[in-house]
Amino acid sequence: MSNERKNVAILLENNYERPFKLIDGLLSVSGVQERCAFRSFTLHEAGRDDLFTEDWAPDGIITCYDEKSEPWLKELDVPVVNLISIKDGVHPSVGTDYASMAKVVVEHFDALEFNHLLVLETEGVEEGFKLEPYLKPYCEEVGIEVHFADMPDGLDVRDVRRLAEICPQVVEKVRMFKGSHRVGIFARHDRRARLVVDYLTSEGIKIPQEMAVLGCFDSVEAKLSDPPLSSITLRDIETGARGMEKLEKLMQGKSLSIEHEKIPVAGVRVRASTVGADEGDLDILKARSIIRLRAREGITVDMLVQEMKISRTTFEKRFLALTGQSPAQEIRQVRLNWAQEILRTTDLPMSSLAPLVGFKDRRAFVVFFKREAGMTPSEFRMRHRA
Repeated sequence: MSNERKNVAILLENNYERPFKLIDGLLSVSGVQERCAFRSFTLHEAGRDDLFTEDWAPDGIITCYDEKSEPWLKELDVPVVNLISIKDGVHPSVGTDYASMAKVVVEHFDALEFNHLLVLETEGVEEGFKLEPYLKPYCEEVGIEVHFADMPDGLDVRDVRRLAEICPQVVEKVRMFKGSHRVGIFARHDRRARLVVDYLTSEGIKIPQEMAVLGCFDSVEAKLSDPPLSSITLRDIETGARGMEKLEKLMQGKSLSIEHEKIPVAGVRVRASTVGADEGDLDILKARSIIRLRAREGITVDMLVQEMKISRTTFEKRFLALTGQSPAQEIRQVRLNWAQEILRTTDLPMSSLAPLVGFKDRRAFVVFFKREAGMTPSEFRMRHRA
């Protein structure tokens, strides 16, 4: 890149806090603010003729959008990176791995022994963004019966009294299950999940004893919900950083070896909407969330036990009973999954990769990987890059 700073336009939504996490990720790239000047615009402003001017025109754009809804971006003669991973999209993209999201949703409700799952998709969303193709195999594997209903985007808690009118399909499903099955409900956005919590409460349905609700994004809506929402946590900082790295390469005129990159979700932030007042389950599922969030930092079972203030024997027995594996196995699995993802998607040398998954040196990492995966990291990379 030349010494002249590049102009980068950021086009994101502004009505919830996730975009701020993505921007934090963009700015976390070393030296990026010395190389780039940023301006932020909302998607609501996008497409206006006067959005960019002769005084300030972008050399590159970072956005998070449905390509069909903003066709004008395809016509710009500047590099664009989309922070939604789209397999057949026009622009290079990096975003959430929906398969990993589906897996975490099913694991969470399966651990809590729910046999029915109601998934609330976003009304009108493209097929490529739907979870159904990923959820069905996981649900079949563990014996959970899965159902789907749509909710419009843009709803909030003020719409609870009109839910039967706005979302008749959702209300019909809830009434069908009421009093007959324990049901886990997953909404693709905390705002909609909170609305569902309020509706269930107004109908006299006990949360989570009869129906449990899981949201996504771990936003302020999750924390303000009553009861507080368990919520899927995403790796937004990493997504933003990876997107910025891609954009800088494009602005340098380089081609990208990986155009559409998927980032696995971090896990579930466990709260009362799925575990209620059962402190035993709550403690164990909180521990599982900690593992998913911090396994790459080198967290150990002893460190977890110290945080949980519980005996190691009791902790391990309860963890195994609720999740089906020991906490040590969970830590190893999370580290292995993350190492495999990095090996598939980057060219980082082993000495740089090892600290990213909780190992102080290359040798310890290679020994761990070969024991868990049955091959060396180099062999895994060659096999999955072929």
